Amino acid sequence: MQILSRKQLVQLLTKYYQLNFLKPTLHSVPLTDGSVATVPIFDVKALLIAFLNDPLRMRQENFASNYDIFTGKAKLPTSTLDEIHTGSLWEQARQKYCGDDPDAFPLALVCFYDKTNTDVFGSLSCAPFICTPSFLNKDCRNDDSNYMVLGYIPNLGYGKGKAKKQTAEMKLQDEHNCLSLITNQIIKIHEEGGFWTEVMGRCVCVKLWIHFIAGDTSGHNNLVGHMNGGWPKFIYQDCRCLFDDLSSPIPMCSLITSEELKQARLTEDGLTNLCKKNISNAFENVPFGDLKYGLLGSVPAEMLHVSGTGLLKHMFGCLDNLIGGPNSNKKDKESFDDLHRCLVRDAEQQSERDFPRMSIRNGITDGTKMCRSE
Repeated sequence: MQILSRKQLVQLLTKYYQLNFLKPTLHSVPLTDGSVATVPIFDVKALLIAFLNDPLRMRQENFASNYDIFTGKAKLPTSTLDEIHTGSLWEQARQKYCGDDPDAFPLALVCFYDKTNTDVFGSLSCAPFICTPSFLNKDCRNDDSNYMVLGYIPNLGYGKGKAKKQTAEMKLQDEHNCLSLITNQIIKIHEEGGFWTEVMGRCVCVKLWIHFIAGDTSGHNNLVGHMNGGWPKFIYQDCRCLFDDLSSPIPMCSLITSEELKQARLTEDGLTNLCKKNISNAFENVPFGDLKYGLLGSVPAEMLHVSGTGLLKHMFGCLDNLIGGPNSNKKDKESFDDLHRCLVRDAEQQSERDFPRMSIRNGITDGTKMCRSE
């Protein structure tokens, strides 16, 4: 009896169980500075077929409540906002990509894209592009075993200092050239009319689109090509609101449609007037759930940086100024810091794992050293 090495055993099992699709393909992408980046990309179609054919994942208890996975419609009429299929965009997208075809299987993807660090210095970082089906319920969508990684975008700026004469547009174009290795697969599946496979014993034609992409504001700006640095005329990525309009409690937003963005590409300064960088966007022909606003309507705002490290910090700064006014003394601030310490100590008792983790190292009145943990 021959004892196989680990490498030989993995190769044998991979061939026997036909698991080659789990191994990424390494693509060499030329960058605008003349260097080459190695980008690992997975077979999107093979990953989706493996997910849909997995009996452990495709179970009724894993699906969104009151949802028929074969038609994409609610089993019973409802006016309550609950899972993704109860949103205002769902029926429009389902009708667009599936229509009344009895063999069409609606497969909308909930995607995620953000940079993650694997070391303390941030050099060994990458940005995974992750997706999961929208027909799963909330608990299953939060389970990382149901995630499918479509590719990893490496740290394209590694080893490059300020001496590199790359513009912001050139750097962003490099990122989109890498992302296009993923999005081109989704575009191809859409243009071919989907793909046939068996789902829970029924032969269906899978219709694919991206319903929305989760991430932070900086990452979303990169996806849509919005100007990150400087002081752009339009601060937010999907509307024409000026800086002074952001303080309005009821802003009258003028959203930018996909058609307007398409027309802007035809003129010399069209994209610049919309505060968008002139790049070849990897998501230009990708099917999205938002039929009117496309990519701009499929990158919802996140609240972590807006509230956690933005508005709340300034709110406490204003409160600190009120306490430290001309008629106050240092004891008022000390009392306020003491109150903060008591609240943090009490809040930490609500969980055996001390979640959420908080900090009182600098006090709440020292805004110069305040971050999320405070």
